[in-house]
Amino acid sequence: MNNNVIYVRGRGEELVDLITAFRNAGFVLRSTRSVEEVILALDVSPLRAIIVDASADDSEIAERSVELANARELYSIPIIFIGRKIRDRLAVLMNQFELLIPVEYPFNADSLLRTFAAAEAQRPDLAVSQEVVSTTDIVLGENDPLAGETSLGGGMLLRGRSIEDFDEDTLLPNTAYRAAVESALDSITTLDEERGLSARRTGYLATTVAGREGIDEAERSSIQTGSLLLHWGAAESQAELPNFGILVSAHAGPNQHLSDMVRLSADLVAQRVSDVESAKVIDAVAQLVAGRGEHLPPELKRLAECILLAEITQQSCMTNGRWDHFGAQRALKMMRGGHLVSSEELKVAFARSLGEAILMDETPKRIYRPARTREERTDNARKISAAAEHGRAISKGRRTKTVRLFELEPGARLAEPLVTNDNVVLVPAEIVVDRELLVRIIELASVRPVRDPIIVLEEDDRTIEV
Repeated sequence: MNNNVIYVRGRGEELVDLITAFRNAGFVLRSTRSVEEVILALDVSPLRAIIVDASADDSEIAERSVELANARELYSIPIIFIGRKIRDRLAVLMNQFELLIPVEYPFNADSLLRTFAAAEAQRPDLAVSQEVVSTTDIVLGENDPLAGETSLGGGMLLRGRSIEDFDEDTLLPNTAYRAAVESALDSITTLDEERGLSARRTGYLATTVAGREGIDEAERSSIQTGSLLLHWGAAESQAELPNFGILVSAHAGPNQHLSDMVRLSADLVAQRVSDVESAKVIDAVAQLVAGRGEHLPPELKRLAECILLAEITQQSCMTNGRWDHFGAQRALKMMRGGHLVSSEELKVAFARSLGEAILMDETPKRIYRPARTREERTDNARKISAAAEHGRAISKGRRTKTVRLFELEPGARLAEPLVTNDNVVLVPAEIVVDRELLVRIIELASVRPVRDPIIVLEEDDRTIEV
């Protein structure tokens, strides 16, 4: 089903309520500044509708009307035209376009959606489904994300803003130490509620990734305990800790302080919980933080790296208790160049979790792009067209499949170019995505959205070598 919609932004404030309403209804909405860029986008994918925002003033209505009148390529695409006192000013356009819906500003976004659905229903030639699919359903499927069966952990990373959002029956380990772990977690929360919430985010993310990576139940229990009680020592001593994001810069002083506090947590888990195996994992995290992880046993190191990546990821992504997409970029940058974690598989797993959160994030991204000359725009149009044509050529007669950004795996060969929402070819078709490129793509998507879903060749119809 084609759910692609382009919002042509006006000179006034971006209509955030409108953008949110369309995305919540399952539309893949991207923003642009000109009708010319909409025409370029048609070379890459079909459009279900175009929203034209001319709500700033009368001159903007006139300018947009002229642009649309000259854009014959768009006559067959439904247009939602927003402005002030416009119903009598669009007579010419309504004769040219097959479907044009004038919307008087200000308006109600939900009412506009219903009007659009009704107009489509009267146009059987559009051949579109009237089924409304929520963004959450697209990403997570039918199951509760807390069950960990369909989510990669990104959903709760994005939306877990209070302790009540987390199901402790899922978070706590199913071991003989469960009651003691729960008591310790309650103690941390009583001493510092924000630290208790942070522990739950880390625990949820680490446990979800561990399950996806096939880590067995006993080792996963150590990850659950270790991630939940990682900062027990800091809470007990009421120590002020730097954000784990400081690890990216590898400064010895703050890192050693963090390491000492984590080691204190390991001692507390061994003494008060009597869980020696989980204490060993927490102590291994302390050694990684201090830069002394090279001699750790491989399996112990893997468990510690899972906790460390979960902690760095969730702390980097949260600013004042809310999701920060720039923090997601920092976390992904650390994964690509970080010296503390060696497991490439875990880096990709956490990158995909962030990819899930990035797709679910409905915050409009403001992309800086310098003004381009007509020659530069023409050249970019040629590049887009050539890249799209190349994709059609290499995938002709071959089986393809559609994947979301977070479902992209190392070894996948692109059947179509990967394009940003502002019409820049990021990766051409036929390129094989390796681990490094996968993390880089998700890193860029955190601040400069890419078009999703992505078309790749079926596994038995492509070359696997990276």
